[in-house]
Amino acid sequence: MEVESRVVVFGRIQIVKTFAIPKLMFRASAIPISKELPKNADFIFYSLIWNGKDKVKRNVLTVTIENGGLNMLDIDSMVRTKRVLCLKKYLEDYPSPWNSKFFLDERLLSVGGKFVLQCNLDITKLPVMLPPFYKQCFDAWSDLNNKVPLSFQEIVNEIIWNNKFLCVDKKSVFRWALFFHWPIENRRLTFV
Repeated sequence: MEVESRVVVFGRIQIVKTFAIPKLMFRASAIPISKELPKNADFIFYSLIWNGKDKVKRNVLTVTIENGGLNMLDIDSMVRTKRVLCLKKYLEDYPSPWNSKFFLDERLLSVGGKFVLQCNLDITKLPVMLPPFYKQCFDAWSDLNNKVPLSFQEIVNEIIWNNKFLCVDKKSVFRWALFFHWPIENRRLTFV
């Protein structure tokens, strides 16, 4: 009986992974989605898997089979990964069949272009207007690269441009004229 129920659960997980998640991820890779959508999708998927209320904690299901889990996918992590990969593709120099690179280059020109992704940034403090999809991409990027300097040395090594902790009128700062006149090793806070 227990083996039979495990097979049914594995089968339902496989159905969700094969049919439902790819459709959700296709849409999530191109359009902005609400923060509630991954939670709602999780609720629907786990209701299908367990045929009602959860019988095992969800974080246990996402663990690999070898480690005692059932190898279910984490929807929120997958969406955030898609967002980060979008910006990673923007950073790479390869020919793109679509114009997002030109669009982002034009939008990010006032804050240093691709350099902005090296900074300790907060998208709400950048003085640029981006569409909701790219805001979500930058949010995922900044969450992944979130740095809170704790020691004096970490504070000194912070890049000052577009830094979420160094703001003027609640916006981070970037100046092209100063950016090009300072060598890269001097674009950090220095104390004499």
